[in-house]
Amino acid sequence: QVQQAFHNVVKIWDSSPQGRAMPQMQPHLMKIMKCLGMTMIDTEYLVDVEAVKLFLKLGKGRALLARILERAILPPNAVQALLPGVFGVLLSMDYEADETDDRIFGAISRVVQNLDLSGPCLLSTVYEVQANARAALSTSVRMQCVHSLLQKGSQKFEKESSKDLQAEWSEAESEFLKILQTI
Repeated sequence: QVQQAFHNVVKIWDSSPQGRAMPQMQPHLMKIMKCLGMTMIDTEYLVDVEAVKLFLKLGKGRALLARILERAILPPNAVQALLPGVFGVLLSMDYEADETDDRIFGAISRVVQNLDLSGPCLLSTVYEVQANARAALSTSVRMQCVHSLLQKGSQKFEKESSKDLQAEWSEAESEFLKILQTI
């Protein structure tokens, strides 16, 4: 179902003028988000991490999520809601890192670099990295992804007007550096 929905979105997107979202995409996007465990309440996306675990359990799911992120078909707010959960699930899963792993972490890295991620999204994602530091640093692609996350956070929180969020980021960054010294 989700594969077909993805292909339908891509087909509609590719045939639309200058990458404009078409109304016909909506039911297919909703199906993709539902399979990813995403719901929208008011204007906020919520993510069911258990559904994310099921989706990412198989290599097919990880490959499809990489393709979804590469094509940037989800709304930016949905991606921000999904990112911490995806990081936590991928880093806590027991599977052999392979080309799919490289692809999904490469896609996540590009998302981190290109989206204007919110402070709470960056903090939640860094906490997931901290909780699974060994796994987060186990391959070069994963390390690059973590580096992108830390770099984006430093840039974001340097300009952050909230002193509380700045302090929380500084503390999270310091904790991560301490973790690095123990690995």
